[in-house]
Amino acid sequence: MFSLVPDDFTTGHLPIIPYYIAIWWKLFGKTLLVSHLALLPFVFGIIVQLKNIASKFFPDNIWHQYISICFILLDATLLSQLTLITPDIVQTFLFLWVINSLLSGKKLEFTIASSLLGLVSMRGLIALAGLFLFFIWLEFAHRKKKISLTELLPIITTVIIITTVYSYHLLEKGWLFHNAQAGKWDNSLSLANPYQIVKNILAFGFQQLDYGRIGLWVVLIIFMIKTLKSKRIINSSVNILLVLLVTQFLVWFPVTIAFQNFFGHRYFIPIFIILGITAVFIIVNYFRLKKPILICCFAILLSGYFWVYPRKFAQGWDGTPAHWPYYKARRTMIQYIDNNGYDKNKIASFFPNLANSRYIDLNDNTPFKFKTFNPDIDSLCFYSNTYNIDDEPIDLLFDSGYWYPELIRKDRLRLFYSEESPINIIPPAL
Repeated sequence: MFSLVPDDFTTGHLPIIPYYIAIWWKLFGKTLLVSHLALLPFVFGIIVQLKNIASKFFPDNIWHQYISICFILLDATLLSQLTLITPDIVQTFLFLWVINSLLSGKKLEFTIASSLLGLVSMRGLIALAGLFLFFIWLEFAHRKKKISLTELLPIITTVIIITTVYSYHLLEKGWLFHNAQAGKWDNSLSLANPYQIVKNILAFGFQQLDYGRIGLWVVLIIFMIKTLKSKRIINSSVNILLVLLVTQFLVWFPVTIAFQNFFGHRYFIPIFIILGITAVFIIVNYFRLKKPILICCFAILLSGYFWVYPRKFAQGWDGTPAHWPYYKARRTMIQYIDNNGYDKNKIASFFPNLANSRYIDLNDNTPFKFKTFNPDIDSLCFYSNTYNIDDEPIDLLFDSGYWYPELIRKDRLRLFYSEESPINIIPPAL
């Protein structure tokens, strides 16, 4: 039978993508390169799907097609995810495939793509719920079809397939969606209190604007204000894009604000994709100063790559290319630790640098694991500004006077030592 991931390693996602990666490892070896190559077909698939979508909204202007594709692919969060080994790549491809099948009226493709989207991750289920709403609007409000079981058959079939697979998970595991057995993700489905809901609403709004997307939202808001004032009729394409955007908002917003464990930027890639093509369509069809506005929005979008916030401001690092230098700096830091004869297993650090190195670097030769930071007993600490940690350890490391930087790598990574350290350390010249 199909084996599921042990409770200690799963948050509740079905292991479809892990099995796919494992097949590549079996065939070509367990390396980071092989893992990236395994996801490369889906990266190309995303580009193909975007081209197909763009050609539907800009059928007579190939340059507008390319501009819209660039605006989407150069979004800081999507671009960041495309360079990582992440299920969001597969999920994004399937999300776009579902949209293409809907716009093309291909019911069988819709059923296949939507079923896969609902199975690859729980985030795929949320995005799929929004696409179901869009399906209903498109078929019965936009295309004026009569509501019937025949017309709803693609949704019904998809629901049956997804329910069947998740039922197997429930029977095998005894739980669904939320792994309460491991005790590692208890806040994932813990309801937020009123104060946390307000914080989540503000954070949700901030993430929509973050990393340069503010320019695209300004375009959309100006367009909506002008449209409401002039009471002009919006054409069919804008209607479709706006409904796509609204239906994704309708599912992501309540799910996001309702729970204590707030979502990261990458969760909202479906919204960011639709936002990009909608903004470009509005600019080239409804604004007089097309080129200056496109250039301005493009420049703001690219500037988002360099938006780095103060240490105590939680930043979605996997949602921006600004995290790319971390990996080389981390390797250099580990090399420095090895050259100085330190035991890596006795050095403290923070999530996500706490996993065994065999899972981070896919290196089984000399595995090691940094320990969780405990200022009462630790003498060495591996810190990076890419770790979103509480204010207390930041204050201890930077302002308490008990911890000193031994090695600094462009302010991204620091190896700290305590003045009470039992290890005799001579800080190198910086």
